[in-house]
Amino acid sequence: MSVFTVEHGVREVPQGLPTQLALAWHPSDLSQIEQPTKNILVYFWEPSSRFLLAMAEAKLAGTLPEMRERFSLTGIHEFFARDHGPLLNTLFSELKPCIDTVVEAGFGKHFQVTLARPADRMCPIFHVDQLSLRLIVTLLGPGTEWLANSDVHRNHLGKGSNRKSVREGALVQQVKTFQVALLKGEVYPGNHGRGLVHRSPEPDTGGDLRWLFRLDSFR
Repeated sequence: MSVFTVEHGVREVPQGLPTQLALAWHPSDLSQIEQPTKNILVYFWEPSSRFLLAMAEAKLAGTLPEMRERFSLTGIHEFFARDHGPLLNTLFSELKPCIDTVVEAGFGKHFQVTLARPADRMCPIFHVDQLSLRLIVTLLGPGTEWLANSDVHRNHLGKGSNRKSVREGALVQQVKTFQVALLKGEVYPGNHGRGLVHRSPEPDTGGDLRWLFRLDSFR
């Protein structure tokens, strides 16, 4: 398998991209994820120098936050209204359009917020998620890998192996660091049987830290 990446900063849709992929350079473009033919959207977020400095300081101090919490619809609004300190306040403020899209357009009644520093590959097997909509952005390290619908044998998904579920010659796509991905799961209305097939990336060969933010919407 080879890896294809969507280049950051090129404000045009490259030729040959899977039709299921939508690209967004402006918050007004995020609504493309609602189109029935799309199951992944990549938003080209440009983190501020303020956020990058705060993240570098937290990494150096070994204080990059981790959490995994579930919330109701009311609770998720209350969560993002809290004071989380300079690092997370800046992150959540800059990602607010993406967060709002998941909360408002994800048909969710329950939500999970995850900040993780995985030491190894969290999900090495290609799979779909039983949720409505996911926001995921890798802030340090390699990003999420995914497959075009045409490269998948869906009847073999979830059986513990990539060998039968991935078509021969499949091109593994990868979301790059700081690119925000919105992924449709199996539970998104009208998307059963078309959830995005994805997996965690291999750890950095240099052993560098991976840190990610994820917001999941459940019906």
